[in-house]
This record gives sequence, C-alpha cells and structure tokens, in this order.
Amino acid sequence: MAAPNPAKEWTRLEALLASGKAPKVFVIVGQDAWFRGRALDLLRKRLSRGGAGGEGAVELDGLERESLNHERVQDFLMDLGTGDLFGGAKILLLRNASRWLSQHGKALLPVLDRMAPGNFLIIEAERLDGRSSVARKLKKEYGWFEFRRLYDKPFGNRPPQSAELVRWVQDHSRTKGLQLDPNAALFLTEVCGSDPGVLDGELTRLAGLVDRKNPSPKEMRAVLSTAFESSQFEFVEALLEKDLVRSLRSLRALETQGLRDRDGKRMDTGAVFPMVTSWLSSTLEKGFLALRQREEGRSFEEVVQEHGGYFKERFASWLRKHDRASLARIQGALLRAETRLRTMGEDPIILLEQMLREALLESRRKILEGEYQ
Repeated sequence: MAAPNPAKEWTRLEALLASGKAPKVFVIVGQDAWFRGRALDLLRKRLSRGGAGGEGAVELDGLERESLNHERVQDFLMDLGTGDLFGGAKILLLRNASRWLSQHGKALLPVLDRMAPGNFLIIEAERLDGRSSVARKLKKEYGWFEFRRLYDKPFGNRPPQSAELVRWVQDHSRTKGLQLDPNAALFLTEVCGSDPGVLDGELTRLAGLVDRKNPSPKEMRAVLSTAFESSQFEFVEALLEKDLVRSLRSLRALETQGLRDRDGKRMDTGAVFPMVTSWLSSTLEKGFLALRQREEGRSFEEVVQEHGGYFKERFASWLRKHDRASLARIQGALLRAETRLRTMGEDPIILLEQMLREALLESRRKILEGEYQ
C-alpha cells in the first residue's frame, strides 16, 4: 500500500500530539528529509512541553561509527529503561536508524516493553526493513509516520497545476500569509524545484517582499533567489545537502550562464570561482560554530536561530546531515581547489567539479563501505 500524502501524515501527527494520547515510541520514516526533520522538531517541542526532557534529550546518530559500539548501545538501552534523575522523563532520539536497528534491533525489542514511565523514544530513518520483527512491532504497536516525497507530476492527462506538489505549495503558502493561485504555485515549483525545504524558504521570502497576497509569476520572478540560471547560494546549498546531481546541475548552469550582479547584469565568468568559494567558506564557518555550540549544550533550535539568517529551514536541513568530520572534508576539498588555482592555474570550473567529487563521492563511499561491513 502506497504511503499517504506527507501533508496528511503531518496533520495526523499534529492531531495525535494534541490528543494527549501520545505513544511512548514514534517512528519517522520516508524519502522526504524536510518533512522528517520538521516532524522531529515538532516532537521535540511538544514532548518537552508535556514534561519530558528533564535531563535533556539523549541523541544517537546511527551514521556515526561509535554509535554501534557495545558500550554506547548498552548506555542507550539503559537510558530507555530508567527515568529522569529529577523525577521527570526523557526524550531519546535514534537518528539514521536503519543500520543500527539491523544490528541491535533484537536487543531493543524487550526494552520497548519496559521503558521507564514517561520516557519517549523517537526513531528516524529514510527507510526501515518492513520484514524485520522490530519494524513489524513498531508499526503495529506504536506511532508510525511515513513521509514520502510529494508527487511533482499530475496523474494521467490532468493539468500540471493539479500535481500534488503544486497543491501543497498553494496550501502551504497560506501559512506564510500568502494566497497563491494554481498558476503562481506551479511557477514557483518550476523555478525552485520540488524540494519542500527550498519551497518553504522561498515562500517565507516572498511573504516579506511582495505587496500582494497572490503575486503574479512576473512579480515573483523579481524576488525569487533561485532563478533559471544558478547562484553561488544554490550551488553551496546543494553541496552541503550532499546532493551531487543537483550540485553538478548548478555548476553547469554557472558555467554556461554565469552569475548576475544586483542590477541583473551578467558578471564575467571569472567571478564564479571566487564568489562560490567565498560563500562556501563563510557558510562552513557558521556550520563549525553551530556544531561547537551544540557540543557546549546549546539546543539545535537556538543555533539555527542564530546562524540560519533568512533561510533557517535550509540551514537546519543541511546542518542535520553533518558532523565536524564531514564539514572538515568539504573544507579540505575547498582549500585544495584554491591552492590548485593559485599554483597550477587550472580551469576554475573543473576545479569546482573536482571539489564536489572529493567532498561528496568520498563521503558516499565511506557510508556504503560501512553498510556492508
């Protein structure tokens, strides 16, 4: 059976939390990272407000190798079974859980039945093996929410304005104080793509920059940050989202179309490399600072509020995908590209492409190696 519309899953999650009958375990799965991240933020906020989180949330990331060692696993399972030291409860979050559950799911099963009263476990993953005994128990007995991608194509011969993604943009625009009609919503998806996080960010910007609640495509074109060309901002965002295909597409656009200045005039192609690397360098600095503040005890929401600027959803989306090592890998690739340009005079576009491959393919290779060890 196909997963339901992710917007309906979101509504179902809100309703369950509002009912006061929240289960002790929530499972957040699905292809769409933005909806998953938004669901995690909602759960942290609502469950904490309900009295959980006295000691602060306990978080384990299944992509981190140390999360799989015996001591960390036993500590996590013990936290599930013990209450808060101050008489409250705890939120325990298991992120990127697929591999962790495949190795330690059997140890988790008996603990689920004897979790300390008031404790909450949140399990997040792109997908879980539905055939496993762990997944079957979680789906049958607890709060299972699946956020697939919104369909960006209409069914059959219906007009493009009827696509699920376009209708979602229309509905979501109302949360920003806008009232986009089907044509305006379609235009936004054609310009900005199908990523809900990007579309959410552009709707937020539109709401503060246009005079009418239902701007025309012409009015929108003047203020959208994601254009038919590309920009250093789109390139860097795609890189930090670890999206190689989107990054290369953006790079090709920068190569063929170049950049434009604030007056809309096309800049010399030689400006692409310094503009891209400068923005990437400053963005990485914010990322390192945000991670350091998280290690010092600041909440995720606080660091996003401080460093996310006008695009907090986008900042939060890519920051969730990184630790210090992954940002350092990108920074290393950036520094090598800058050194090659200074010392060897290589083609700047080729250097940017090499930087992408060093930063993203190495990361993907390590993840795949880990999955099959």
